[in-house]
Amino acid sequence: FADQVARFSENELFRGIRISSQQLQKLESQSELSKLIPLAKQVLSLDVNGGPDTPAMIAKAAKQLTDLKFVLNHIGNVEISSSPPPSDWRSGIEQAAANTNVFCKISALVEGATRNGRAAPDDIEFYKPYIDVVWNAFGEDRVIYGSNWPVSESAADYYKLQKIISLYVADKGDQPTRKFFSRNASTAYRWIERPGRRR
Repeated sequence: FADQVARFSENELFRGIRISSQQLQKLESQSELSKLIPLAKQVLSLDVNGGPDTPAMIAKAAKQLTDLKFVLNHIGNVEISSSPPPSDWRSGIEQAAANTNVFCKISALVEGATRNGRAAPDDIEFYKPYIDVVWNAFGEDRVIYGSNWPVSESAADYYKLQKIISLYVADKGDQPTRKFFSRNASTAYRWIERPGRRR
């Protein structure tokens, strides 16, 4: 694994890997989290995708691997409804955010809202309680925009999902908006601007 990580990291476009929460849990249960250290040594990041229990898993791993940048995908794929955010998921988000080496992609909102055949609402107020949990925990410096396109097309078109999150972030101001849509991702993935690089 270390050799492959070193080989791929020679390409400046390669910024890390993504694993499932089940894979992360397996490494933890077998006391093998140290196998992920080569990612940190090559200045790469680890995305983790899974269900609502994923934030709590990341929190434990991030405490042990403080030099590795973790990125929670899709806010933990929590079901979004008119009910208050689940307490277990909220607690996991707060635990994960307590580690400064953890970032969170705010994505898959419309997918979370269309569970059990429901249609994705247009109203930002429907999503706000869930986004608030993430934003308040991670702060404006560690939240990252993600569309989850084209998977998101199964729940809503791109215009709708973009509108929902854009309306939410616009209320935060220009600087937080720039961080959310661009700069925080550069930090999480250690994307360093080099002279002559096209943007």
